[in-house]
Amino acid sequence: MKRIFLPLAWLCMAAVVFTSCLGDNEDEYISYNDTAISAFVLGTMNRYLHTTSSKGVDSVYKETYTGNVYKFYIDHINRTVYNPDSLPYGTDAKHVVCTITAKNSGYIGIKSLTSDSINSYVSSDSIDFSTPRIIVIASNDLTATRNYTVKVNVHQEKADEFKWQQMTTPEWLAGMQSLRALPCGDRMFVFGSADGSTGVIYSSSLENGNEWTAVTPDISGSLPADIHENVVVKDDLLYVKVGDKLFRSANGENWEEVGNIPYRQLVGSSANQLFALGNDNLLYASSDNGASWTVETLDDQVTLLPTTDVNVVAAPLVTDESAERIIMAGNRDVTAYPDDDKAVVWVKINPSESVENSWMLLTPTKSYALPRMNHLAMVPYAKGLLALGAEGVGACDQTAFSKFFFSLDGGLLWQTDSRFVLPSAFASGSVFSMTVDNNHFIWLFCSESGQVWRGRLNEEGWQKEEKAITQ
Repeated sequence: MKRIFLPLAWLCMAAVVFTSCLGDNEDEYISYNDTAISAFVLGTMNRYLHTTSSKGVDSVYKETYTGNVYKFYIDHINRTVYNPDSLPYGTDAKHVVCTITAKNSGYIGIKSLTSDSINSYVSSDSIDFSTPRIIVIASNDLTATRNYTVKVNVHQEKADEFKWQQMTTPEWLAGMQSLRALPCGDRMFVFGSADGSTGVIYSSSLENGNEWTAVTPDISGSLPADIHENVVVKDDLLYVKVGDKLFRSANGENWEEVGNIPYRQLVGSSANQLFALGNDNLLYASSDNGASWTVETLDDQVTLLPTTDVNVVAAPLVTDESAERIIMAGNRDVTAYPDDDKAVVWVKINPSESVENSWMLLTPTKSYALPRMNHLAMVPYAKGLLALGAEGVGACDQTAFSKFFFSLDGGLLWQTDSRFVLPSAFASGSVFSMTVDNNHFIWLFCSESGQVWRGRLNEEGWQKEEKAITQ
């Protein structure tokens, strides 16, 4: 049972304990006048979760986990104690058993939630941390006290829940015959063609996503209809191929010519390179933002490179952030290769800026291969790759937009993942675009229906609190 005392009474009690500890060996005890929390560690935590039986009956079950894996940071300047990594959803914060350690074996008390009284801390008692609590530390010579605010952060939403939001339905989107959406800076850009002969650009702020405006670029002449196949983003700048010229822009309106690109298609970028496919079916790269180009080395036949629905994704390796994995996925020409039933996926790992490795063709078994889908789109997400497509082409009979495909091993093995499901009201023609912004929102743009969707996995949007230095 908790014993409640006024602050003065609490200190007096500590004085009695302090005196009794001396006994006949007074010289063995050293008193200190400084005080602080030196450690805060959670014990076993309870978590309550809901489940639904096969008959649709709701019930709650309890599970436990070890709380000491969640580190608490002690900010002595602001006198706060907190966990930057929030505890799992459903954690019972009202009944927390924890170990609190005071510097120089100081005395520990907990301020009441309803008065100025101080509860004497007992390590075996549970404490209500559903709201921030004041912990009072007294030096062992009772000449000084310090108050700390302890906040136990608990996630208020399920980590693996994906939430979709339907945005506006712009009139121009429904009539688009081709689409490609790309975030750049603080705006979302959509490139495509409405009439099949000229290209258009629309943009909206990432924060809003409901108000779209037509963008008029200062590039001489009209944009080509295949503009959506020749635009990439690198270093928060848009790069676009128009004819044999390469242009660069930060806002989609003002463009500067940065080089020549005498190749069929600009297909992607990484942190240090731009990539293009040539009319000779070779893959080219530029390490100087389009000023010069060199042929890339492949470990297999050039006929196995994708030529349509080409996606390039680059991300640092989990094990070495100075190295970069670049994944290229797409489809081969359906007329030349009608019997293909899976997309082709290539990967290259660059260990540094000065070393260039060759591209490797990934050859998974059919059961785990990425299907050959029309308008295939691939984005980096949740420490993996997420892909979606319309109807299957060639020998692939995949139903349009039936499911997402997810890969955690860099594009070799693809499986479904229950976390990723299209919104129930999703509707699109075969033309669509999928992209992801810097806030980890996935965007879907749908032809015919004109729908725009934005969604995010809860844990991808969680922000960690700043970690204070423990002193």
